[in-house]
Amino acid sequence: KSHKSLLNFLRNNENRILELGFGLGSLSQALTKAGVLDYRILNAIECSEHICKYLQKYPPLPRLNVIHEEIERLHLTNLKFDLLIANRGVFQYVKPEVVRSLFQSLPSTECKCVLITHEGSADGDVTRENNTTMFDFKSLLAGFTNKHFIQVQSEGAHLILFAMVPRSPDRA
Repeated sequence: KSHKSLLNFLRNNENRILELGFGLGSLSQALTKAGVLDYRILNAIECSEHICKYLQKYPPLPRLNVIHEEIERLHLTNLKFDLLIANRGVFQYVKPEVVRSLFQSLPSTECKCVLITHEGSADGDVTRENNTTMFDFKSLLAGFTNKHFIQVQSEGAHLILFAMVPRSPDRA
């Protein structure tokens, strides 16, 4: 049932999306082409100036707004969005205090859903030998009420999917 809630949320064509570490947008492109993702606007945060210029010249998706910014300098409180997406290890290379600050500011953004792929821990924050951190996103989002969490773990220690989705009215 929770996976159905996630799919229903992702298909809402009124969503304002903020995707961190957009790159060339492989996740959003795949989900959109599969009919799983729809939106009103997709704000893509990307730290590479070269990639941003490329995306502005050759946008891979409609209604795409490309923003050149480092995550460390991003102020989420200035942004309004419904869905936060991060694909393939965006947070693990960022200082833990910056990640915690970003997640603490989420309630002020109108964010209702979070989708993170290929990173995270279900058992508390884990700092690895290479000094990257697998964050316990569920703990970071503990202040959100009336939400359901989906965590799919790989055979290793990290998560391949983490999502926070609104509880359906019948499960509130």
